[in-house]
Amino acid sequence: MSECIVCGKTSYLRRVITLGFHPLADTFLKKEQLLSPQKMYPLNCLLCKNCGHLQNEIFVSGEERYVESNYSYTSSNSPSAMAHWDEFCETVSNFINLKPNETIIEFGSNDGYLLKQFQKKGAKVTILDNFSTGNMNNLKSVFPFINILYGDITNTFTCLNATANKEVVFHLAAQVSVTHSTQNPNLCYTINIEGTRNLLEACKKNKVNTFIFSSSASVYGNKNTECKETDAPNPKSPYAISKLEAETLCKE
Repeated sequence: MSECIVCGKTSYLRRVITLGFHPLADTFLKKEQLLSPQKMYPLNCLLCKNCGHLQNEIFVSGEERYVESNYSYTSSNSPSAMAHWDEFCETVSNFINLKPNETIIEFGSNDGYLLKQFQKKGAKVTILDNFSTGNMNNLKSVFPFINILYGDITNTFTCLNATANKEVVFHLAAQVSVTHSTQNPNLCYTINIEGTRNLLEACKKNKVNTFIFSSSASVYGNKNTECKETDAPNPKSPYAISKLEAETLCKE
């Protein structure tokens, strides 16, 4: 890496941590890979003296990360993540006064853990994902009771069709990598801004009652204290900028 992924400065990066060579985290080998040497990567951390951001020195491609191996990062892997989504489900259900048989769709599915909690409350649940960074196998536990759609939020027809006859929309779909957003900001803006615009317009046309958008603490920049919604935005990357712009669209 030659420049900071947040501020873009080229002469302020200093290696501060060296942890040797490691395989990719949260990854299982495929059957055909078991007899081959496992790829290892240097795990070094760089500190930007200009903005204070700590970042990996080496990054792998999305193809290598998500396609060549079985990527296993899912909501139900972590007890703290599951506790968060359990609380989220209760909070949202109370806020919107969720009733049995209400129709919910989640854009950006992970492993379906969130919708599984709503299904337990009697909701009819659907997932839409393009699986660009996910895996259909992660959804095995929810196959019996969930409707799965393959599609992309950058397609207006897909958004319009998917939100028809839905009462609640969870918008979690995004290009989520800060690094990838700096490498290809236009793609990040297309997915995170225009994709959000497509969903909002589709929901408006289909008279969806509730739209819940997942933003990011990155809109507040690099803070050393707890982020609060009253803090002034200070986005430092194309990803953060796209999330802040999507928030603005939701408020319009």
